[in-house]
Parts: sequence; C-alpha cells; structure tokens
Amino acid sequence: MNPINPRTVFMPLWYDDCSSQRLRFDLRKSKRFTEASAKLEFIEGMRALAALYVVVSHFCSMVIPSDSARFNQTKGTLLANAMGAFRNGHLAVAAFIVLSGFCLQYGLFQRGDGRVYGLGGFFKRRALRILPAYYATLALSVGICYWVTWPNKDIRPFDTYVKASSGLPVTLDSLLAHVFLIQNLSMDWMYRINGALWSISIEAQLYLLFPWLILVMQKRSPIQLLLLISIPSLLIAAYVPGAAKMYSWFAILFVAGMMAAHYAHRPDPVKGLKPAYGFAIFWAGLLSTFYMVYQQAVVGNSLDATTLIASDLTCGFATAAFLYSATISPGGLAQRALSARWLVRIGVASYSLYLIHHPLLQAIYVYRPAWAATPEMETAYLLAVALPAIVVAALVFSWVFERPFVKSYLPAPSAVDDHQLYQLPLKPLEHATMESYAYLEGESKEASRERNASKRGRKAKLY
Repeated sequence: MNPINPRTVFMPLWYDDCSSQRLRFDLRKSKRFTEASAKLEFIEGMRALAALYVVVSHFCSMVIPSDSARFNQTKGTLLANAMGAFRNGHLAVAAFIVLSGFCLQYGLFQRGDGRVYGLGGFFKRRALRILPAYYATLALSVGICYWVTWPNKDIRPFDTYVKASSGLPVTLDSLLAHVFLIQNLSMDWMYRINGALWSISIEAQLYLLFPWLILVMQKRSPIQLLLLISIPSLLIAAYVPGAAKMYSWFAILFVAGMMAAHYAHRPDPVKGLKPAYGFAIFWAGLLSTFYMVYQQAVVGNSLDATTLIASDLTCGFATAAFLYSATISPGGLAQRALSARWLVRIGVASYSLYLIHHPLLQAIYVYRPAWAATPEMETAYLLAVALPAIVVAALVFSWVFERPFVKSYLPAPSAVDDHQLYQLPLKPLEHATMESYAYLEGESKEASRERNASKRGRKAKLY
C-alpha cells in the first residue's frame, strides 16, 4: 500500500463519547493540528432525531394516554393513527444504545489500538460525561414531582408516575435507586421521578462491562462476543419474571455498536470494507421495524414482549449497519442530510434534551392555555410551544452541565508520520494483510502500549 503525501490530510478525532472533531493536519509544515474543521456530523444528526422522537413520543402519551377514556374515544381518528407511529420511544432508546457502543469503541481506535488502558481514567471520563447532567436532572425532576405530578396524581398519565402503595411520586427507595443508577431493576422504581432516566442506568451498567467486552472482542472475535452476550441476554428476557422491562437485550445492541466500529477500523484482510453489505442490513432492519410499528399503530396489534424485543433488535442492528457503512463511505446523501446544522446543534445537546424533556413537558402541559382543550389543540400547543421551549432549555442545560466536563483527547502529534498515513476510506488490496490497514493514528499496538506506559511512568496494564 502506497502512502499518500498531500498537502493536508483530514483526520477525524473524537471525544470518547463520539462528539467528534475533524482537524486539519499540515504534513509539510510543522506536523501540528492547525485548524478545526467540519466533523463526522451525521452521528450528531442521528442523536438529534432519536432524542426528538422520544420527546414527541411523550407528547403523544401526554395528550392521549394509553388505556385512558380519551384513548378509547379517539381510537381510529386521524390524530390517533398519526400518533401511533410515535408511540415507540423504546426504538429511539435502542438506537442511542447502539450509538453509545459505537462511539466508545470508535474513540478508542482514534486514540490507539482500540483497547482501554487504565480503568481509573476510563471510568472517570465516563462519570464526568454523564453524572453532572444526570444528577442536576434528578434534582429538577424531584421538584417537578412535588410541584406538578403530585397535585395531578389522579389524572392520567400522572397516576403512572406515582407509587401505588404510598401515593407519593418520590419515595426514599426510588430516590436511592436513581442515585445509584439501578432504577431499571424494579418496576416500582423504573418510571418514577423521571420517566426517561431508566435508560441512563442501563447505559451506566454497560459502561462497567465495556472493558471486559473489549477484552473478549480483541482476544476472540466480534462474532463470538455477540454470541456470548446474546445467549444470556435473551434467556434472561425469556425466563426471568418481569425481565421484559429490564431490557437485558440492550447489551446485544451495545455490542452491535462496538462491532460496527471494530469492522470499520479493522476490516477483514480478505474481504476488506463492504459498505454495500452494511446498507443492505440497514434496509432489511429498517423495513422489518417499520412493519412491526405498522402492525401496532394501524392494525392494532398489542406490543407484547416478543414484539418489543424483536423491534428493538431490528432497529438496533439497522442503526449499527448504517453507522458502519456511513463511516467507511462518507459523503453520501444520508450523511449530508443528517449533518444539517440545526440537527447537529440539537445532537450536541441530545443527552440534555433526553434528560430534561420529561419533567419540563409535565409542567408545560399542566399549565397550558385554555384554548388547548381538545386533543388536536393540545398537540398543536405542544408542537408549537413546548417543543421549541424544551429544545432551547436543553441547549442551555447542556452548556451549563455538560460542556464544562467534556474534554477532547487528541493523539500526540509525534505519533503521526508521513509514511503511516493512508487514504480513507481504506480500500482492500491484493495480498493485503491486517497490518496493511492503517489505523487513524497510524500507531501500532506496541507503539500505543509504549506511549501509554511512558505517560504514566509505569508499565501499562492492558484491560
């Protein structure tokens, strides 16, 4: 493989949570990162769409709650049928889990050989990334519970946010479960305080498994890791009572995201990169998901545990396949559409948008104007007033509680040499070996180990 030697090379460099930057690198001048440029923004666009879908999904459950008198009265109407397509917020959460696995693994490839060196530093970065905004949201949500939820506890859907045994929206056990991020383990905790926070506990638990998952993937293979995770996850969902709401299969989706990043950066030495295969899997998964959503929204089939798991898996694998193909074949129409400036701005604050939208929605809905009295007018009010207000609030919230704790980790300039840079996306060559494929830092496994060992002044421990 012949190295390229252009005046400039664009190398995408990511935060470890995939908030990426692409920096301009001048090979002929000083080998320093000189200019911030555009980034792989389509991922931020995907995050924005997923977060907005969740918000609109909760709009629907607020205006026409399931199993309510209004739900039965509006059944079959145009509004009810349209809302049926947005009552699957779990699909957006499944996409978020895939994105999380992809971005964590992708970021490690951007800075080294794809492994975690030092558990302490990794968990510290993860904690700083999610906990400040999470605990700020938890405090806000507790206030909303006593200001909005409790006074309306006899009204649907607010009654679902109140613990039946105590009649309170916040109890000591549910609060402690949220503090320690284990609220997904019990239905008595899961949707209390803030109905959106349950997925954050799942993601935090997956972070604890992440170094071990990388170890298995590196020593075995991505396919073996997928099988190793899939079997117990599906057995738990099938045989443990109440496990359908524990979302154990999200571990499969997290690994699917990791696999997409792995194959994008370590392609098969014989087959090479296959974006067409990824797009084929994407369309198959997307159409399967659409079919199940149609059966539920229009035909009227119930969302049982089997459909819930199947739709999450098809949506998740479609997301992983798209991430793989879009990463190795940039510049497509879908990537450009997802990189629209307004989507990227929302995507940067998507974590905050996901966290705070539910408590803010409750307050905005309860204190709606008198003219918003019918389902149609309530929907119009939420879309025209609540949605922009929540998005603006999320942007401010992100700036206060996310931005100060997010740090960009750039590779050392000395790790990049002219002879180590190759044109991306990588192309399979005749008689290629795995070593023929250049990683984004152009750094071998041994060089990465030596650099990390030197930085800490001791031999790096590989996890």
